[in-house]
Amino acid sequence: MKKVLVIKINEKFEGEALRERAEKAWKINPKRLDEVDYVIVLNEYKVLAEYVLGENVIYHLSGVDKGRVELILNDIKEPREFTFIGESIGYRTSNPCTIKTEKELKELIM
Repeated sequence: MKKVLVIKINEKFEGEALRERAEKAWKINPKRLDEVDYVIVLNEYKVLAEYVLGENVIYHLSGVDKGRVELILNDIKEPREFTFIGESIGYRTSNPCTIKTEKELKELIM
């Protein structure tokens, strides 16, 4: 069962600016990222992008981002049977960084 890291952002970005915003420091246990197959980025329920996690993350031990994880995101290179890009997903959570199964997300497509 594929696991998807769902990142919800309030601003609308495109291209490299979108990736940079999605990589910013998130409040999530870095160990939970071990099971993530890929990442989707939502803005107002619409999927703007999909990425795969890089081999490393940055865990902040001090400063304003203390306890947060900064991601390294890469483009998905392999062809896939299904993409969420452009889909609207009724994913109502106040947490901007969560993990769901691909199946659960497909059931939420509006």
